[in-house]
Amino acid sequence: MELLKVCLKPEPVKELPQQAYLISVDCGLFHTSVVSSVGDVWSWGMEKGLGLCPDASFTGTDAGDAASPLLMSGYGVDGPIFHNPIQVACGAAHTVLVAHDGYKLWSWGRGTSGVLGNEPKTVGEEGNGSKAVAETDRSLSLAMEEIKLLQSKLSIMEQYGGMLHGLNSGNFDIAKEWESMLESADHGKLRRLELFYRDMRATIKDKIMKRRIQEIIKECLPSSTTEK
Repeated sequence: MELLKVCLKPEPVKELPQQAYLISVDCGLFHTSVVSSVGDVWSWGMEKGLGLCPDASFTGTDAGDAASPLLMSGYGVDGPIFHNPIQVACGAAHTVLVAHDGYKLWSWGRGTSGVLGNEPKTVGEEGNGSKAVAETDRSLSLAMEEIKLLQSKLSIMEQYGGMLHGLNSGNFDIAKEWESMLESADHGKLRRLELFYRDMRATIKDKIMKRRIQEIIKECLPSSTTEK
């Protein structure tokens, strides 16, 4: 059944979050879109607020119309997808949003005659593209975490180098300096130190075990040769 409501006087759109600070709104032929200052985008109207006009051959009784605002935006690795939005604009069956302080333009809806500004893609291609972007974001996030871990380890090694250099000069109290560094370290740094020394201790134990195994093998090889 088609959603139809006639209002003879203005009414507030109650389904929008009260704390949202709206900066831009526009209306298409059959849908409305609005964007907040933090990059949240809501749309409502025909076909779940996307403004996708049904084809002339459409025979269903429910076009999936959205009678209340639907949140269209999401979040990526670096925060909201529509970061620092400027303006939203609606065509008859598509929506365009300017974000990232004017450096990025987003579009969605029905791309008739190329109005979306991108070449048309099949559903499979769109799914693969989204999956590839998500995988790339995940890889970049993991790479950044690994870089931060390596930087923290490098910082610790540099501090060690400074300590050893001072110790060799004869005027350095390593125990006092170590205690001072621990006192000034925050919780995050202490945790990194703990993980670093835990890994170092495990590496040393592994090295000792390997050398012990090599010694046992050397001890056993001559005796086995003699027995033969």
